[in-house]
Amino acid sequence: MLMLVSANVYSQERIKDVRTNPEKYFLKIDDVANSFKLLPPPPQPGSTGFSNDEARYLWGKMQATYLLVLQRTTTCAHVLMLIIRK
Repeated sequence: MLMLVSANVYSQERIKDVRTNPEKYFLKIDDVANSFKLLPPPPQPGSTGFSNDEARYLWGKMQATYLLVLQRTTTCAHVLMLIIRK
């Protein structure tokens, strides 16, 4: 029985994956995209693009603040309802 199990282990092919052959599966430095070439530079302060970016940032911040206030208000309302019911 032991001989059968050991024979089966040695007859398997060697697994070829990232653990045994990492140079084949990982990117080289030259294969990685250069974000400086892909993305445009940020807009200059005072430009229309800069104003647009700033407006979008403030809009997102306002949305997050509103959701946080809404969550806290809802939680307080639930707590008050539980206290009133008792």
